[in-house]
Amino acid sequence: CAGAVEDVLAEPDLGGVVRALIDRGDGTRTGLARLGYGELRYLALTLVLFTGPGVLEVDPAGEVPAALQ
Repeated sequence: CAGAVEDVLAEPDLGGVVRALIDRGDGTRTGLARLGYGELRYLALTLVLFTGPGVLEVDPAGEVPAALQ
């Protein structure tokens, strides 16, 4: 690992694509595409822990149009 992560960012890229970056705190930003598998696993676990247990809960009646229920 290259060091501690201070922030996770998203910024627009060419063609309307959004790319994710991590900020190491010293002005260095690294795209997630350049991270190794181990760092990506830690990042995924961290994001799940930060979002909490109710982040994936949806109201089926409100999310699906009446014609498709």
